[in-house]
Amino acid sequence: MIIAKNTVVLLDVELSDIWGKLIQRSGEPLQYLHGGYGNIFAAAEAALEGKQVKDRVEVRLEPEDAFGDYDENLLRVEPRSRFPEVLEVGMRFEGAAG
Repeated sequence: MIIAKNTVVLLDVELSDIWGKLIQRSGEPLQYLHGGYGNIFAAAEAALEGKQVKDRVEVRLEPEDAFGDYDENLLRVEPRSRFPEVLEVGMRFEGAAG
């Protein structure tokens, strides 16, 4: 099967930093509907267009292709006491903005 508009795609994803050091590997395949629906970054979707099952694709995303440049004003440091006693890698927390 060739990846094209309205194709459901499953990906095994590895995320590396600019030096090639592995940051994260998907435990489960990432699934999305291909075709410009905004489900993944446009540059990644363009790189996958026309690929087939088992193809390996490497995509380098610049900040403007993903989440944008780092902005330290968006970083918020909270006291450890605001979190559960036991923390695990990958846990997510939400709070009020501001």
